[in-house]
Amino acid sequence: MIERELGIALPESYRRAVVPFRIPALAGNTDYQLWDEPNSLVELNRKLRAGSRTRPAWPAHLFAVGDPHGDEMIALDTSSVDGPVRGEPRVGVCLQRS
Repeated sequence: MIERELGIALPESYRRAVVPFRIPALAGNTDYQLWDEPNSLVELNRKLRAGSRTRPAWPAHLFAVGDPHGDEMIALDTSSVDGPVRGEPRVGVCLQRS
């Protein structure tokens, strides 16, 4: 449904991560970084593609996986087969080994 509505091909790794959704406590959420509700994801991505007075329009090949607070989007780049993760405007990652 998402792919048809947005005209993109989602990476297989994304599909495996969300179908079935593996975080039962967050199923159906739209409050965290990773959403699993298709209609909300389509709506979010259409809004991003349209842009606004405060945010330029996103390219159609980017797919936002959720919107935690509207200030740090996390997206998949569907123009690449493996769908690398992109941050907008910024994403910080910290990896630690114990």
